[in-house]
Amino acid sequence: MKNIFGIFRADFRRISNSVVASVVIIGLCLVPCLYAWFNILSNWDPYGEASTSNIKVAVANEDRGAKLMGMELNIGTLVMDGLAANHQLGWVFVDDRQQALEGVYSGDYYAALIVSKDFTRDFISLLDNDLRHPQIEYYENEKKNAIAPKITNKAKTAVQEQVNNTVVEKAAGAINTISSVLRAFGVEADDVSNGLTSGLDSACDSLEQISALLAALRDLTGNMDNLLDAAHLTIYDLGEVMESSAATADAANTTIINFTGSMNDFSHGTDEILTKIDSQYKDLLDKIQTGGTDAVRKDSLRDSLSSLSADILTVAAQSVSPEQAALLNNAASYVDETLGYVDTIETDRDAAAVCLQNAADCLADALTIQDEIDRSLNTLNSLAQELSDETASWCSVLQNEADTAAAGEDAGDSTESALAALTPLIDNFIIEAQSAQTIIPSLDVLCAVAEQYQLDVADIGSETGRDLCITDTTSMLDEIDAVIATQYSNIGVGGLLESNYAALLSLKTQTDALRLQAANWTSSAQAKQDILDSITALEDSLNQFKDKYPNTSASIDSALDRLDNLYNLIETGTGTMDEMLDILDKVREALYTAAITINNSLNGFLQDHAGNAEAVLTTVRDLLSGYADKMFGISQTIGGYGDAIGSMQGTLSDSIALTNTVRIYLKQISDDIRRFTSSDAFNELVEILENNPDSLSDYLASPVELNTVVVYEIKDYGSAMAPYYIMLALFVGSLLSATMIKVPVKYPEYLTCNPLERYFGRKMLFNGIVLAQAIITALGCMFYVGMQSVNPLLLILACCICSLNFMAMNYALVYALDNIGMAIAVIIMVIQVAGSGGSYPVHVLPEFFQKLYNFMPFHYGMDMIRETIGGFYGHTYLRCAVIMLLMCVGFAIFGLLVYYPAKPINKLIAESKEKSGIM
Repeated sequence: MKNIFGIFRADFRRISNSVVASVVIIGLCLVPCLYAWFNILSNWDPYGEASTSNIKVAVANEDRGAKLMGMELNIGTLVMDGLAANHQLGWVFVDDRQQALEGVYSGDYYAALIVSKDFTRDFISLLDNDLRHPQIEYYENEKKNAIAPKITNKAKTAVQEQVNNTVVEKAAGAINTISSVLRAFGVEADDVSNGLTSGLDSACDSLEQISALLAALRDLTGNMDNLLDAAHLTIYDLGEVMESSAATADAANTTIINFTGSMNDFSHGTDEILTKIDSQYKDLLDKIQTGGTDAVRKDSLRDSLSSLSADILTVAAQSVSPEQAALLNNAASYVDETLGYVDTIETDRDAAAVCLQNAADCLADALTIQDEIDRSLNTLNSLAQELSDETASWCSVLQNEADTAAAGEDAGDSTESALAALTPLIDNFIIEAQSAQTIIPSLDVLCAVAEQYQLDVADIGSETGRDLCITDTTSMLDEIDAVIATQYSNIGVGGLLESNYAALLSLKTQTDALRLQAANWTSSAQAKQDILDSITALEDSLNQFKDKYPNTSASIDSALDRLDNLYNLIETGTGTMDEMLDILDKVREALYTAAITINNSLNGFLQDHAGNAEAVLTTVRDLLSGYADKMFGISQTIGGYGDAIGSMQGTLSDSIALTNTVRIYLKQISDDIRRFTSSDAFNELVEILENNPDSLSDYLASPVELNTVVVYEIKDYGSAMAPYYIMLALFVGSLLSATMIKVPVKYPEYLTCNPLERYFGRKMLFNGIVLAQAIITALGCMFYVGMQSVNPLLLILACCICSLNFMAMNYALVYALDNIGMAIAVIIMVIQVAGSGGSYPVHVLPEFFQKLYNFMPFHYGMDMIRETIGGFYGHTYLRCAVIMLLMCVGFAIFGLLVYYPAKPINKLIAESKEKSGIM
């Protein structure tokens, strides 16, 4: 304990001996107090009439008024007069709507009230059976201030109360006036009630007579309904008879149509026979035209094979790949081998097909190699272009270095960076060129040039090579680039590679076609027999047609004679091709003539007779259907009349029931009026209207009185907000003290003290400062600001406990965690400012703050100070004080326990701040 007080005395002596330190300590004691005082004063009475009367609210009256019973009435003007006497807000009466809205949008006014043009008319719309609500438009500027719209809401309440009071007062005044006028004219309430009940009785008698008349009319319409039902059934039966006749005519028409369809089917069968004959004729013509001797067909096959072999050898000579050229030469040899089988093709067609299949396989492999050649050359072309571009860029870099060196300046290291970009491109080009060389041997020149280029570039990258080539690098690299481009162009052979692929594909197609021709080879004798069989089949079809249609026998016999002649010419082999084709043309003409004859005769008969019968029956059917529709229409019309009369009967019954109901209601109303006018309450109301109408008017204007009983009265808003601002000021004061005054004890004579003594020794200085802050703040709030307090001593004590609590927290955080502790203290302050319920009830805050509320020191500190301002309840003050003091003990334990574990990281953070040079 001795060392603790010793440290405190040493701190006090050092502060006393330093003017600057003394000024800082005094500032720490006063600055938080000013924060609390000025904030309380600024919120002293923001909702009082003296303050809210400065908030400008524009009011514009556009009400045009209305006439009521010959009198001019303008309720909007009455509202304006009422607002002029209301000083809760700063009412500004403007001329029109535009001026009011312009002021709201510009921010000159916080809100605007606009009375509509038909305000009075809407009020008295109740008398016109067209009820409309009067409209008052309210505009508010929520951008100008967050709290102002809540205050200007009083404008809406004030206007609503003013309108209600005005209307009620006017209504009560009207009742008073009517009562006075009635008394002046000698009208008594009994006379009015007797006249009303007599009128109701007379109406009941009239309704009873109307009910009897409606019953007689209902009986009459019932008889008319029966008569119309009989007429409806008779006409409907007549319509059904006509509809049945139309159906009979339609059935006859359908029979003729079916007959016509059958004949059409018959004609269609004839067309099928003719189509078959035509097909057989075309087949015969094709066989005659394509047939020939074996010698002619073998010569044609031999020419095709020779041409194919020559074309394959031509493409092989142009190939850039030895492997591909070998495949093409093999294919040509297979084709040449096939030529040896042409003379004996009848027996060796399978061997010839195998040779041609082998040739096709070789061509397919050559196409695959062609794909690889195209891919490799395309890749080389792309890499050569990239290499050329990068070479040009490096040339520019070397030229710049040469210029720089000539000027006697430092050239830098741009050569190395350019070399790093160029080297991978050269390596990739060489790898791709070597891969393509396996297919295209002529690429060896390109590989050699590229490898030499790689060596030259590597040599230029060295210091000796750079000095050697600094003057002629541009010309050397341009030459290497030109060699690469020339070699690639030579490999391309002027676009020959693209045509090679198309030529190979065409050759393979020709080979496949010749293979099929050889595999399906037939002798000329077989072809001759096929022609004779086709002639025999065609003659059989013609004989069948002639038997079915005898009237075509002349044309068919002519065709059969010519087919016999053709058969003899082919069988003997004595006819020429022109003679056979001439015979076939004459056969076709005879068949065409027979087809036209039979179809014309059939179609003419069907169209002439069936068409006439169909037209006649269609006309009869349409006439009968039309009459039937008319009969049905008349029947429906009569049925509609019957339905209408039946519906009218129901309506008449409903009318009778309604008339009786209204008569009963009127009778009940008349009885109720008699009972009401004879009651004591009615007599008392009449007596009030006659003797004391003003008391009734006052009662209607304000039927309910609200008595407010204030519990824990706080006279001004500033005193109500004082606990929040005092907490904030004391917390800021303790935080400033903990950050501006060094926490660790560095005196040499006290370095041997234990941590507990050093902790509480320096803390005594901080406790003294915050107690001074608490006492000055509390005294200033009571005697300078004028804050309400029911117990000033307990208020000062509460402030002292809160300051000690805040200092215990901030001192422990800074002592244990240094810079990190300062940051945590600021975060704790921010969370308490937002979530401690100082401005708004905690229950309207987000759930996150509600959960932290019970752990906030602000919570308990504000409750203690509220007890000293508004009044005490139970042990609330004592409970909060105990919790705050227990928190002090907890903060001290935290600071002592965390100090040594956190010391290394605190040291690292301090050294890092020192190195930054700005912290």
